[in-house]
Amino acid sequence: MGEAFKRQVKRIQESWFVVILGFLFEYWFEILITILSLILVKLLVDRLLSNFLDRIYKMCFNYDGTLAEMRKLLESDHGELWNTPEFCIAYLKMHDAYQTFLNAARTDASGKLRRDTAYEQYAAVNIAS
Repeated sequence: MGEAFKRQVKRIQESWFVVILGFLFEYWFEILITILSLILVKLLVDRLLSNFLDRIYKMCFNYDGTLAEMRKLLESDHGELWNTPEFCIAYLKMHDAYQTFLNAARTDASGKLRRDTAYEQYAAVNIAS
């Protein structure tokens, strides 16, 4: 009976759960420091790097040029087209898409709408009559 008991204890000691618990108890301080370091790195990336990367993203996808082209199209003289209902509906859809894109351009990396961006110059659209 003593030999069977020793084998059972040895089997329990070698199970993966006990090995992991032993590792956690032995290196608890190192694990805590690692977790705190990862949290600190994530906070630094979120605070400092994400706004920079957001500006780079908007520059690479040419938000400024797209807004300029959309505004130029909206402000151009459409003359007699204003008398057709299809054009008026299409113009309103284009203006809605412009406003949606402008709001997307004015948001920061956290998704908050900012009014002090470089895209404020596109806020007003002067419709040619």
